[in-house]
Amino acid sequence: MFAYKNLSEKELNFVAANRLLPPQNVEIEEGILGGILLDPEAIDRVTDILVPEAFYVPAHQHIYKAALELNNQGKPKDLINVSAWLKEAGLLETVGGLNKLVQLVERTVSAVNVDALAVKVIEHYVQRNLIHLGNRIQSLGYESNAPLTDVLAQVEEETLRLTSLRDKANISYQKAQSQIELEILTRDIERVEKLESPFMKKLETKNLMKKWGLKSEKEFLDLHARWLEASNKKRSYSLDEYLQMHGGKSVNWLLDGWIPEKSITVIHSLGGTGKTTLINTLAKSLITGTDWSKYEVSRPVKILWVQTDQGPTVTNLLLDRQGFFALSSTEKDRQRILDDWYVEEYAVLERELDEHQYDLVIIDSLTSVSSNLIFRENDQEFARPLARLRHIANKKNCAFLILHHSGKGGDMRGTTAIYNAADQVWKMERVLSSDKTAANLTIEKSRFREDKKIYRLNFDTEDSVWIAEGQVVGSGESETIEETVSPALKSILQFLKTHQGVGFEREELSHRLSINDNSCKRLLGDGVRQGLINSFKGARQRAVYYLGQLNLDQPDQPDQSGSEFSDPLETVDIQAVEPCYEAPDQPDQQNTINVSDQPQKTSDPSDPSDPSDPPDPPDPEDEETPALKKGDRVIDLHSKKLGFVKNVERRHHKGTFKKDADYITTKVAVDYGNYTDLTDADLLRLAAPYLYKYLKPGKTLQALKHEDHKGFIRKKGSVVGTIRNLAEKNGKYYATVETDNGLEQYNLEAVEVLD
Repeated sequence: MFAYKNLSEKELNFVAANRLLPPQNVEIEEGILGGILLDPEAIDRVTDILVPEAFYVPAHQHIYKAALELNNQGKPKDLINVSAWLKEAGLLETVGGLNKLVQLVERTVSAVNVDALAVKVIEHYVQRNLIHLGNRIQSLGYESNAPLTDVLAQVEEETLRLTSLRDKANISYQKAQSQIELEILTRDIERVEKLESPFMKKLETKNLMKKWGLKSEKEFLDLHARWLEASNKKRSYSLDEYLQMHGGKSVNWLLDGWIPEKSITVIHSLGGTGKTTLINTLAKSLITGTDWSKYEVSRPVKILWVQTDQGPTVTNLLLDRQGFFALSSTEKDRQRILDDWYVEEYAVLERELDEHQYDLVIIDSLTSVSSNLIFRENDQEFARPLARLRHIANKKNCAFLILHHSGKGGDMRGTTAIYNAADQVWKMERVLSSDKTAANLTIEKSRFREDKKIYRLNFDTEDSVWIAEGQVVGSGESETIEETVSPALKSILQFLKTHQGVGFEREELSHRLSINDNSCKRLLGDGVRQGLINSFKGARQRAVYYLGQLNLDQPDQPDQSGSEFSDPLETVDIQAVEPCYEAPDQPDQQNTINVSDQPQKTSDPSDPSDPSDPPDPPDPEDEETPALKKGDRVIDLHSKKLGFVKNVERRHHKGTFKKDADYITTKVAVDYGNYTDLTDADLLRLAAPYLYKYLKPGKTLQALKHEDHKGFIRKKGSVVGTIRNLAEKNGKYYATVETDNGLEQYNLEAVEVLD
């Protein structure tokens, strides 16, 4: 594989205290060689297992080498051809002449078990190497001139060559040796990667090139790139496995819609456009945890700014103009500056990341930190640092924002490999305006959201920051600027963030936030395209919308197109549920969402359709028109659970006997799973008036122990009794219940109906 000479090629030196022969079996070696000379196919069964050096007898090594060479040339491996090859190589007499070859054939009966014999020869060979290693370690122990670190490194390396064979018993010896070589090379590269001194790193790189027989630094860098690829173990997954591993995951944004976690974003522009000022604007929002132009910063983040492009004087003036030095001590501590770094000093970068746990690294610029590379910008290899930074991003859980330059034509300067290696590419260019400084920011590429979108930025000269005005639609005279995060979209985002990990269908969001269905559809589409909202369908008939990590175990939504109801929705008779509206006085304010831009419902006592009062129950005899429809909130009269009607189905039944008339039943599918914004206290409080309305004397109740309610007798355990009377007092609903202890009064907010 490599030019480096491994242990198997070194001369073995056996010095045993007991003077025993080293592990070997000459008869087995002769049996293998005789089988190869007898059977033309035998050698194919041992080439992956056996190496010439494994033979203990030198003559056997020469004969096996001759057979291997003939096999590579596609020639027969019989007695005549092997003897001719050895004679031409001047080795026939060395191995014992033609008589030796004839003797091998005559002593062999069959070649059927040559592969099993080859394994035994390899075992003896490894044992002999182990003896040699012991002698070698003993000899190194007496070395006084060599540095101890070098001696220990050599011992570790030679020991690894042997011990690694134990973990590769299921593959051939040849492949095992290649894998061991790769592991040792990987260790060498990792050791060099950890060096912070550029000089020492260069020196050790040259030593490695010499050790492994590499002719140029480019060849070493190619090997290094392959090492990065090999560092990720590869395997395939079934669709179900892949869904379980990654289904329901969402993009986690440092800045909503713009900077995802663990990503590589490159922004380019012509010099003097203002990209450094823009990136500093974003950085200030990130370290202070404040929104940028209606785009939310979910949490304050820590930033490392690698600034090697404009010098400390200009950097200091820019930071001062943008108000960085006026921030609080806590906010200022979230950003640090590294003004002397090059792309090959990855050990320095990783040390900084380990020490300060940065969420984002800003590099200004790619050209300045790459000035020591041997490649030019147009060389494909110029993009290799991005592959290395991606490795670090995944390993250290951070994102990179890299500034680069545009060419004269406006495209990103240098090789297209930079564009291909990045997760996102932004392009910034100035816009002519008579009354303000403006620029367009184009998302040329994004793996996380819709790209090819242009956003108008306006420069605030007072604070020296860029502000996003909106999305550019059209061009020329028809150009307009549209708002990207409207108040209605903001309300959806607030709701989904309150219910992180819960998926909601569009109809449910429309119902719960009182947004027109078509408007809700458009808003959700805008949110998904900007990467602000996640959607997931999986095995569902309809997509659900969510933020955070979607809980894949939550109830699936029913198939709205058919008449069958899907598990885990509950299908109940229409008489078992009642329409329910939330009372205006919600006790749990932290779970209440205030949608300021939505019209508020007001109560009109003269309006019989006023939803502030529950509607009258449906007449059981009248089933022509179902009293409930999809989207209604209902309460289960038995369990007091609140739910959301997903489907209503009327079924026609034939009479059992001829004298029986046909009849109609109405079933509703109710989803009880997504009302996490209501506490247990809410559910009980909302249930009480409906229980009062429909309960009759004679029903059996169970009093529950509930700490959230006042006005009823608490019991250590549950008490069961029969209703004798029902009453309302000061907006509370009570039942007089006959129990074993006599008549007792219970608040209907703390009971359960048993029949």
